[in-house]
Amino acid sequence: VKHPGLIGVLVGVGGEVYFDWKEEKGKNARWKRFFMALLLVSLAYELYEASQNDKEAATAIKMAGQANERAAAFDADRVVVEKEAEEIRSTNFVLQAKVLELESRLQPRAITSGQASNLVAYLSKAPEKGEVSIFASILDPEAMNFAAQIDHALRRAGFEVHRPAGFTDDAMLSIGPPGAHMVVRGIYEPHPRTAFIQRCFSSVGIELPAIESWDTNLDSNAVEIDVGQK
Repeated sequence: VKHPGLIGVLVGVGGEVYFDWKEEKGKNARWKRFFMALLLVSLAYELYEASQNDKEAATAIKMAGQANERAAAFDADRVVVEKEAEEIRSTNFVLQAKVLELESRLQPRAITSGQASNLVAYLSKAPEKGEVSIFASILDPEAMNFAAQIDHALRRAGFEVHRPAGFTDDAMLSIGPPGAHMVVRGIYEPHPRTAFIQRCFSSVGIELPAIESWDTNLDSNAVEIDVGQK
């Protein structure tokens, strides 16, 4: 039972009014009965207000609980959404990286004008120049074009360049592993000119890693560059 104190007072006052009502006599009896009735009605109304306040408090507590539940559900949904968003961002990064990789593969290899200028300046300082052979697959226009750019830089620096043309035996042998390489007879004993040219190209951001020649009779003084497919 809620508000037992108020109920007790109301019952006590009600009982007192009931027993004193008929006993009130004299000139002030009417006023005494009026105030007794007013007191009884006021107590009853106060009890009613207390009951209404209890209902409102219960409603507020219920609504607060529902609000907390909704907030918890919202937080849970937010965590899920944030996780999904992070997964989407990660996927996008991977896709963007793959797109850039594909674009890089599709872009033909080229020596920029800035690279060419620096490369010629470096190559011109070679203590010994001489002949350089450049091979590229005649079946691969991109490789042939890149080989031509390498040829042009070496010639500008004073090297003598040998490039097979047409469907010759040497030209067909140019079909090798992907990428551009310096070909040596011994991977650990490259010709000094080979190592120098390799360093010059690396200085401008063009890597020409060394690979051993399949031809065991390759002249140890030969300097060869093979341009394979991209």
